[in-house]
Amino acid sequence: MDSSTRITITKVEQLRKPSQRGLCEVEKWKALYRLLFDVEDDFEIPSPYYEYGGQESLNTQLNVLVDIYYQHLPRIMEQEVRRVVSEEMQSCTERLNNRVREMLQNSQQRFQQRITAASDMNSSSESSNLAPAVLEQQFLTQNTAGPSQWDKSVRKL
Repeated sequence: MDSSTRITITKVEQLRKPSQRGLCEVEKWKALYRLLFDVEDDFEIPSPYYEYGGQESLNTQLNVLVDIYYQHLPRIMEQEVRRVVSEEMQSCTERLNNRVREMLQNSQQRFQQRITAASDMNSSSESSNLAPAVLEQQFLTQNTAGPSQWDKSVRKL
């Protein structure tokens, strides 16, 4: 027997309290059922009486089922949507994390291409052989104005 099917000491103590005096039998039954089965909604509590299975009983049962459906379906759907979205976001996050290295390598290659282009531009206009670190520094200082400055220098080539 697992812990969810056991009656706790707290529940036994609550059963012994005379807090149900003055209640009708149906209310006592509902209080007892709520306590034992942790049910909050009255429509989830079965009747303490045997209900004859006539047409009226079927309509009542159907109405109860429809009420349960409308009350619980949104919560169940929300949980399911959250679960699926969480799974999809996890796979998306994994894919993005796997692409970080690729993005860094591509960025490094593009940056190196821009440095090479700036180096070629300097060597053709000044006919000088500057060290790569100096070229990089020149490139960075020349291109602090933003991408439009870079675009202008590339178009000159």
